[in-house]
Amino acid sequence: METVYGITSPFIYLPLRYRALLFIGPSITSEPGLFADPTKWLNFSAADLLRLRLSSVTSLKQVHPEHSVLDSDVRKLREVALSQKHVDIEVNMTKSREKIFRDQFTGTISVKGTLERVLNYSGTEFSRPIEKAFSDNNLRAAEAVKYLFESDVNIYKIQQLLSVGSLGINRKLVATRWSITAVDSILSSNMLRKIIRYGIISNYMVGKSCIMGNRFAVILEPENYSFEMLESWAPYNGNENVIQVLARDNEGYFGRTDYANEVEGAYYAARFSVAQFLQRIMKQASVIVLMEVDRGWIPSLGVWRVREGIRAALDNMHRQDDRNHAFNEAFGYMKTRRESWIISSSKFRQIKMDEFLR
Repeated sequence: METVYGITSPFIYLPLRYRALLFIGPSITSEPGLFADPTKWLNFSAADLLRLRLSSVTSLKQVHPEHSVLDSDVRKLREVALSQKHVDIEVNMTKSREKIFRDQFTGTISVKGTLERVLNYSGTEFSRPIEKAFSDNNLRAAEAVKYLFESDVNIYKIQQLLSVGSLGINRKLVATRWSITAVDSILSSNMLRKIIRYGIISNYMVGKSCIMGNRFAVILEPENYSFEMLESWAPYNGNENVIQVLARDNEGYFGRTDYANEVEGAYYAARFSVAQFLQRIMKQASVIVLMEVDRGWIPSLGVWRVREGIRAALDNMHRQDDRNHAFNEAFGYMKTRRESWIISSSKFRQIKMDEFLR
């Protein structure tokens, strides 16, 4: 066992292993300002991000979602997570052979050993909204999430606070991957309840972006709200010239109550960014999102790139003349064959294929 001292960003990782085992621990890093802030990764290559995530000294201990909430080390790490800035930390850890934890939701991280004890930490600073949400034991977790978001707390910070058991009435530890999806779902659902009361956009609109080998196209149609997302890994797998059925999830005017099993967490990350945009312009629309993974991507670097990629596409929205021009612009941006998008989409299938292929 040895003592390790350094700086950790206010990011406490709770990976889920083998579907049932939950762990917790800090990541000591030389770049705390970059390590856990996806908004600063937009100009990175996938290799750059992987190097950043593997450079930390992360140690983990196994915890129980409910029984470990009051554990001494967990309470100390929770205070680190509550902080608005990086924190000096000293831990006892037993070093072991490096293990690479990969997760499509949270990203890839290098685990260097077992966390034995959190000895000291200093330099924490808490914002007033975070202190208020943390100290209110009568505020439901979903309401706390909404309160923090409306108080301009970053969504990535809110995801972290839910994960370390800082919010709600019956508090518990939540795997990072599930706290990410939960916050995306809570916030987008809340915004959509208002959005469906807005007027409909007056034009077809298209926006596109590319982040780390992930291409995104967002199509807005002047119709009542609905949302559909399709995901293609064809270029990554070298099958861009093969017609194939793609992963797809969708919802209608009143949303959905079951989990998006095909597109999974990316669905909720994309829906969050779309809902933010629609609320900002105070309009509703029928939304189609195309996502394509190319060879430049390194799998398991996190669902953040969907949230930020869709934001970037929405920031570049422009009008199109009609439905076919909008759809064909989106198809033309992708390497996947357009027939694959058409046969996979309930929305596209409503229109004769020959209209797309003129």
